[in-house]
Amino acid sequence: MTHQPPPAPAVLPNPLIPGFNPDPSCVLVDGTYYAVTSSFEYLPALPVYRSTDFVTWEHIGNVALREEQVGL
Repeated sequence: MTHQPPPAPAVLPNPLIPGFNPDPSCVLVDGTYYAVTSSFEYLPALPVYRSTDFVTWEHIGNVALREEQVGL
């Protein structure tokens, strides 16, 4: 049986994730979407978000917290 993602609303809000969240990359894992966005030279870097409906996003952490982790 193939897993089908939940249907998306007819119109998604824009921006999908408010604030400074350029270049999002998303993946669907077991019915939950995860998104990572660019943060350029700002720390903490690479914010990670989670959503079950692709509309409501929760910030769950950052990939890098220290400058030496991102090679700035």
